[in-house]
Amino acid sequence: MPLQRIKHFAKSDVFKSFTVLFSGTLFNNIVPHGSFENSSDHARAVSVLNTVGLSEWLNQLPQGLATEVLERGMNLRQGQRQLVCLP
Repeated sequence: MPLQRIKHFAKSDVFKSFTVLFSGTLFNNIVPHGSFENSSDHARAVSVLNTVGLSEWLNQLPQGLATEVLERGMNLRQGQRQLVCLP
């Protein structure tokens, strides 16, 4: 799905009601059953964030994929929560 289309859907009311994030790391919210030490799982998480246009944001995070996410993603902006939840 092209990034423009993903961003269009992420702005719609449909996605606003379906953003579910759990407390833990950003990595664990993207690859729930993955291992942070496993290079293929790590690459998959980075690829997902690149696909939804969050690679620059990821690079700005001091802890990258190890960044802690609060319950329901309360420490993320709504748009970030929506895009992280897409995969």
